Amino acid sequence: MPQGSGTPFGGRIVAGVYTTEKANAGTFIAMVSANAGDAAPRTREESEQRRNAPSPNYIPGKAEGNGKSVEVTGDGQTLDFAITGPPRP
Repeated sequence: MPQGSGTPFGGRIVAGVYTTEKANAGTFIAMVSANAGDAAPRTREESEQRRNAPSPNYIPGKAEGNGKSVEVTGDGQTLDFAITGPPRP
């Protein structure tokens, strides 16, 4: 998310690596999120179980290293994020 004016952008993480094509230069807050990405539940019971259980890939917004302010230059830059923190309650 941009700090001040600007356009938000994002990228998909695959095998721990992300890329984005639409990054504009500026100062941004980097938020990393994830979900299970599993196939749709096959039964109503399976659906209920998933609703009541946290995703195994959940990343809390307040996890240490998340929500970091970064300066994006927009010219092939690499930004690494070390996200750690408590699991979802």
